[in-house]
Amino acid sequence: MKRIKGDFWKQNPEKDPVYDSKIYAWMEKRFDVPRSTLMIFALLGFLLGLSTCGMFA
Repeated sequence: MKRIKGDFWKQNPEKDPVYDSKIYAWMEKRFDVPRSTLMIFALLGFLLGLSTCGMFA
């Protein structure tokens, strides 16, 4: 297997497994926002969920 350079995904964003996901493609079409924005909101939602679970644990 060929060694992949660190900037491989930047050169080939369409090959990125996360960017390739159908959910992001659908949301991008539906809400007309770039995928990087969706990634930020997904991360914020995840962190909010973690902190909420931490309060009740």
